[in-house]
Amino acid sequence: MIESVSIKGVLFFSAAMLISGSIGLFVQLVDTTAINIVFFRCLIGGFVLGCYILLFNRNNFKKVLDSLLYIVICGLFLVFNWVFLFSSFKYTSISVAVSIYYLAPIFVMLYGIIWLNEDRVKTKVMTILIAFLGALFASGIDDFTGENPNMLGALFALLAAFLYAGLVIVAKKIKNTDASHISLIQTSIGAVILLFFIDVDFQTIGLLRYDILLIIGIVHTAIMYILFFNGIKYATIGSVALLGFIDPMVAVVLDTLVLNTTLNNIQWLGVLLIMFAIVIKTYTDGVITLTRCYTRTK
Repeated sequence: MIESVSIKGVLFFSAAMLISGSIGLFVQLVDTTAINIVFFRCLIGGFVLGCYILLFNRNNFKKVLDSLLYIVICGLFLVFNWVFLFSSFKYTSISVAVSIYYLAPIFVMLYGIIWLNEDRVKTKVMTILIAFLGALFASGIDDFTGENPNMLGALFALLAAFLYAGLVIVAKKIKNTDASHISLIQTSIGAVILLFFIDVDFQTIGLLRYDILLIIGIVHTAIMYILFFNGIKYATIGSVALLGFIDPMVAVVLDTLVLNTTLNNIQWLGVLLIMFAIVIKTYTDGVITLTRCYTRTK
């Protein structure tokens, strides 16, 4: 019975990571601003999540009130994290953006060293240095010019990683609240806030790729969240930590094969250094920390 539950969790979580890894490709297929895309993601994804909760998970919604402030703060972190991540996809390759975005766990590690006085400082400092060196290489620092869009995309990805790390740190204060309820509140917050910033008028609204926006909202948000949290529930911690690497691998493969993106040798070295740093973190700091970093997906 335990083995069947673990297999079920692996299948759910693997499917979630496959979906998550493809979101950069779909963002690039929509010719509109990142804010517009995130607005529709929140609006559509929140609606589908709301229907799911009404049908299958209505219980214990009152517990949300106990952590409402932290949930709202996490919602703000999450929404603007999406805005900067999607913006990075518009200016740099998916491979570079996703690699730099995965500095988020490194930021959490840095927070632990500075504020929580965590141990294994030497190993963690080495990991941080490797990760940031990788970020410099991946960003195209070898071709630095003030007009290099790749650098701007890398900066957006770095800001997204920083916001995601903040989300992870604040999310630790949320207790005994169902993840689907949290996701519904966060997407609702995003839809309301971004409603004041979207750049769509009657002339351009008909030109949007609503098919792609529906996929991003339904598949990459609602369905991915449902699969993700059920995977966390049934899979072992070790499986979750290892399967989490499916996400960046899928992103890089799609970027290379579908979009025909080519990175120079320095950028590939940067991507590999960042992935290497994340592997070190996983096996020296414990897989539980990495699991927490994934509990609020991109």
